[in-house]
Amino acid sequence: MKQMKSHKNNKRFNYAWKIFRDIRDKKENIDKIESENEKIDNLIREISTSFNQSNTLNRIGMDLFEKKQYIKAVSFFQKAIKQFPENSSALFNLGECYLSLSKYDESIECFKQILYKFPEHIPAKNRIAYALWKKKEFEGARQIYLAILNLAPDQRGVLLDLGRLSMDMHRYNEGIKCMQRVSEIKSTAE
Repeated sequence: MKQMKSHKNNKRFNYAWKIFRDIRDKKENIDKIESENEKIDNLIREISTSFNQSNTLNRIGMDLFEKKQYIKAVSFFQKAIKQFPENSSALFNLGECYLSLSKYDESIECFKQILYKFPEHIPAKNRIAYALWKKKEFEGARQIYLAILNLAPDQRGVLLDLGRLSMDMHRYNEGIKCMQRVSEIKSTAE
């Protein structure tokens, strides 16, 4: 009889032990999840801080750019990008600075990096075309302007640039058509 009781106690003990292990395992999983959540929260805070610092550097760069202090502005845009590599505004502004410094290849590289992330980014395409134009690579610039207008036919700035470029290329009829199209867009917008 005593052996029977012992056997029943063993079953109860094993059952209790199983429940204890399940609870312990679940608590360990919860602890792991809480630890992971804490890591994620810390990472978000880190990214947020990095992003805010990058935006501050970008704003300082913009202030310098507006004051035509391009070399100093380049430094701040580079720091902003180093601080937060996904800051495409700082990258675009760096490209604009390089354009202002007549560093066309560096400028094109900045805008290409934006297009790598955002393939349909019209302002980056537009600035690449402008840099090519300034490098006297007229046909390359023209092809980009035409490609932009295929995507977005009512881009006044692009039409103006294409019109001016066409004049530089002695494609006067094309230039006149672009300017006429610009005036049509302007009149419909009013």
